[in-house]
Amino acid sequence: MTVIPSEWFHFDKNEYSPGQSFEYFKALNITEFSSIEISAAAGLLKFVSYTQKDVSPLINAPTKFSQQTHMAIDPNTRQSLELTKPLLGNEKKATLLGVLDNTSSAAGKRLLHSRICAPSTVVSVINKRLNAVEFFFEKHNLAENLQKALRYCPDIERKLQKVSCCKLFLISVLF
Repeated sequence: MTVIPSEWFHFDKNEYSPGQSFEYFKALNITEFSSIEISAAAGLLKFVSYTQKDVSPLINAPTKFSQQTHMAIDPNTRQSLELTKPLLGNEKKATLLGVLDNTSSAAGKRLLHSRICAPSTVVSVINKRLNAVEFFFEKHNLAENLQKALRYCPDIERKLQKVSCCKLFLISVLF
C-alpha cells in the first residue's frame, strides 16, 4: 500500500509548471466536473507521475461515466451473468464476450469488452449501433473484407502509448 499526501488531491487551474502530467487540464472544460471529481483526477495523475517517474504514460482527458447514459453492472452481477469471465474453468466461449467476440483487432476487442461491461442506456446510441450491425449484416462481403483488412492494422492505442513513453524518456535523457 502506498500512502499518498493529501495535497496531491489539491488542484488549482493556475498552478502549472512545464512537464507536469496534468497539463491537459488547461484545455479541459472543468465546469463539466465537480470539485471532488477534479481532485480525484489530480490525485490519480500525481500518483501516476510519482510511480512512473520520468516516463509518464499517454493519458487522455477524463470523460464522465454517467449512470444516466450507461448501465452500471456490479462485479457480482457481471460474474453471475458470465459476461466476460466464466464461473467455472477458463473456456472463453462460455461467456457473452466469448460468444459475441468476432473482432479482428485488439482495439475492437477492448471496445466490445467495455460495451458489454457498461452497456449504453441511450436509445439513440443503441439505435446507431443496431443500424451499424444491420448495415454490415446486409453487406456481408464488405464486412468480411473490412475484417480481413483490420487483422493487419497495428494496435494504434498501444503504439501511441509506447511512443508517448519513449518520447518522454528521450526528452528526460536529453535535457
